[in-house]
Amino acid sequence: MNVAEAVGGKTVFGQLAVAGVTGGGFVTAYGCDDGIPKDSQGNINKADLNYDGAVTPVTSNRLIVKADNDGDICFYTLGPAEIIVDISGVTDTGVTAIANQRTDTRESYPNGISAGNYLRVNVAEAVGGKTVFGQLAVAGVTDGGFVTAYGCADGIPRDSKGNINKADLNYDGAVTPVTSNRLIVKADNNGDICFYTSAAAEMIVDINGVTDTGVTAIANQRTDTRDAPVPSNPGDSKNCSDFSTYADAEAWFDTYYPYYRDVAKLDVDGDLQPCESLPGAP
Repeated sequence: MNVAEAVGGKTVFGQLAVAGVTGGGFVTAYGCDDGIPKDSQGNINKADLNYDGAVTPVTSNRLIVKADNDGDICFYTLGPAEIIVDISGVTDTGVTAIANQRTDTRESYPNGISAGNYLRVNVAEAVGGKTVFGQLAVAGVTDGGFVTAYGCADGIPRDSKGNINKADLNYDGAVTPVTSNRLIVKADNNGDICFYTSAAAEMIVDINGVTDTGVTAIANQRTDTRDAPVPSNPGDSKNCSDFSTYADAEAWFDTYYPYYRDVAKLDVDGDLQPCESLPGAP
């Protein structure tokens, strides 16, 4: 998908979800021209969303990914999946990685955090009201509810009627006792973040990045593969010589790959970049 506001290789924020999954797998997001991340042995070494259809057919996670210079983002899925992507923010400064800071209430609160209460976490690197990134999870939940993260001194977000109007993680113990989501939250000036839970829950919070420029909100841009008709299988009907530029080959490849993989065998090295000998290839 293309995000016009991310042209120049900006970092994009949003929500990534899959639906209709029946098996286990993962989704990896990456700047298309930058190639899918792989280790020295050629294995994909980054997952933005893990799913298991044996547990639930629908799974989601916050999305943080750097677009390529054209503003394009690709989403690779290991197994068949309907993909829903919401893009709602960008930043051109990136995120400063910090040593992972874990707070696990299973180690310090034997009974977890009770309904209607909160956990306070201080992040020294976020002093001054910086935006913090990480992962938020709950475990041992038996009821439905939500967790809201906020700068403690700033107060929990509420609407004009006094109702909490922001949720960073929704959970339902009737489906699974463990749920997680990426965390993006602005700390208060002291670097404190509070995590309110509407129902009793054990919380696990990992903090591993900060930025002092914040995230620029943009109009939500949704891409939902459930809305797009499935193209007919073209078979092994194309060769790289049928395309005049890499962009043409990439457009054809990206149309059919989600449904039929590399059906025309255009990606000889398996890096999801077809016909790399053509003009304009990365």
